[in-house]
Amino acid sequence: MSRNRAPVSGTPLLATRYTGPASDKTRHFQESFCVFCVFCVNVDCVCEIVQQGKILTCDMGTTRLLLLTITAALLVETQTQSSWLRWLDKPYQVARRGFTSGLLKTGSASKRGIATAMSAANSLRATSQHFNSKFQEPVPDDSPFPCDTGPESPGARSATRPTSVHRLRPGDIDVVGAMGDSLTAGTGTAAAGLVELAVENRGMSWSGGGESTWREYLTLPNILREYNPALIGYSLKDSLGSEVNSQFNVAEPLAETRDMAFQAKLLVRRMRSDKRVNYKDDWKMVTMMIGSNDFCSEMCYLKDISVTSELHKKELTTALDYLRDNMPRTIVNLVAPPQLRIIQDFKGKSALCALINDVECPCLFGLRWQHLKDNFTQIMRDVQKTDLELATSGRYNSKDDFAVVGHRFLTEATIPNKRTPRGDVTDFSFLSEDCFHFSQKTHAMAANSLWNSLLEPVGNKTPHAVELPFSRFLCPAEESPYIFTDRNSVT
Repeated sequence: MSRNRAPVSGTPLLATRYTGPASDKTRHFQESFCVFCVFCVNVDCVCEIVQQGKILTCDMGTTRLLLLTITAALLVETQTQSSWLRWLDKPYQVARRGFTSGLLKTGSASKRGIATAMSAANSLRATSQHFNSKFQEPVPDDSPFPCDTGPESPGARSATRPTSVHRLRPGDIDVVGAMGDSLTAGTGTAAAGLVELAVENRGMSWSGGGESTWREYLTLPNILREYNPALIGYSLKDSLGSEVNSQFNVAEPLAETRDMAFQAKLLVRRMRSDKRVNYKDDWKMVTMMIGSNDFCSEMCYLKDISVTSELHKKELTTALDYLRDNMPRTIVNLVAPPQLRIIQDFKGKSALCALINDVECPCLFGLRWQHLKDNFTQIMRDVQKTDLELATSGRYNSKDDFAVVGHRFLTEATIPNKRTPRGDVTDFSFLSEDCFHFSQKTHAMAANSLWNSLLEPVGNKTPHAVELPFSRFLCPAEESPYIFTDRNSVT
């Protein structure tokens, strides 16, 4: 089985080939080109990320045309009532000035320059209602954590370090890591506008972030830190995947399932080289979610789209096998990716979001593939099913110090509507400025849902995400204090 792409029309005006070791540095080089390439992926562009090299062809004429279209859409968008009010909103205006000032100060339009610019704007936009609606409600200091975390509580650290992955309590987790794509890297989580969608707010990532505390940013690491304050590995703040603040969150924007083997090797290398980690004895929790970019910009280019789920399984198995054989004392959360059909049915989407979605997800929005819409929906269901079946296949329960647990809380996830004078429209406060990536509020919901799923038996896990952060927050029970695995879920 091979990943053969269908021919791409047009004559590329730019062709670049890079070959070399897949180190952090070369990886960043490759991704920088892919960020550029994604702007024309819907028409005359092929962007391949491979473990040992890079192949890129891109039609510059198409790119220029698309950038002009984006500029025109921005001008049109600012004339709509909602955006016009936002434009006049003083905090929003101040935030834009702060961001522009920071960008000019760095003199760079690179991801690093944009990250620096965003830092300059962060404190200035805190009072903007438009952005506040995209964040979870802060929890007051006088409100306790929802669960008992005392030394005698069910989820507290065991008196002696467990030797079995099937007898792990939340407090026994020493190290966290995360693998995946932009939904795990935190792309645009706190975006104030289109440009900031390039910023990776890793500290707010639902599975890999540990910025602030659960009161401000509910993340899985921030929950686990309540049981073990010495937890390490979570991202500290906005950063690229190659920077120290990313820690053990090795997710990368634009990553596909075939990139998971690379991320697995990178994660092992980072943990082994970190002096804080007792690699042999520390218990590790790694959360992996991958598939959205396979759906958006890969499956429609395959000569045979029916092999998508088989390729996903093959490449995912390679990554999980590597973790099993090279990372002792580990529990892997394999989270099935969301069903992206929902983004095709959003109501009241702006012209700008429609354009960006067409660029970000050509397979689902490109006109040339609309006749395959139902086929793609079934493929996404098959990939979700593949993840859950792989976790319970028995392939990863032969060792007492390694387990893979499947989670399905995003498989039937939806975005609610809200009432407006124009009728019911999608509540875009759950999404970033591109109407695709998660807002911080949704990252918090995903973290809450994953936490709940850890405490639900395999075979009885909830298929829906929580409606809002803390709306349903489970706690370890006296009769079942352990994180559920395939083996300890059997009664």
